[in-house]
Amino acid sequence: MQLYTPTYHSPSPTEGTFTEVFIEEVSFERKRIDKHLTIRFEMYYFRGEEKIVISNSHISFVGMNADSANTNRTTILSIPNVDYDAQVAAIDVEAEDYEALVAAVPTRVNVPMLEYLSTHEGVLPEGYEVVDWGFPSYEDVLQYFEGGSLAEPELFVTQPFARQWFLNNIYMKGEKVGTQFTFI
Repeated sequence: MQLYTPTYHSPSPTEGTFTEVFIEEVSFERKRIDKHLTIRFEMYYFRGEEKIVISNSHISFVGMNADSANTNRTTILSIPNVDYDAQVAAIDVEAEDYEALVAAVPTRVNVPMLEYLSTHEGVLPEGYEVVDWGFPSYEDVLQYFEGGSLAEPELFVTQPFARQWFLNNIYMKGEKVGTQFTFI
């Protein structure tokens, strides 16, 4: 898994701008018995032949979904309220506070992503926004990686949602890596 930016502006006020900057996993530790996976990342650039590490980070995934201790947190979407017109129509137009009641009807609602996908044939609605990217358990995150073997040690994330999840949940120097980096 490798991310790249041609120009990196450090959010740290004591650092400046770097060119040709990469982020990649440098190691991972999988403890099957403990149901635990930790991935370590480095942010770096090259000065001539020398690799200069700017930052380090890691992310850990724990437990099976049925375990009481796990890192599983559901992804939440904000979607257009499909019941908006019906909810407004149900308000008595003669009500003294009609305008306030109409204004209180939400135009968008938050729903768990997996629940929505399971009832809508796996298709997300137009205009959805991710409100909370959630966090997978050890059990769930394993399905998103390829590689990680002796023959192919590099980890690859190919599923589009998982790639976006990583861009929004790996922080380096206090900033989401997706703010300045993209997958290569």
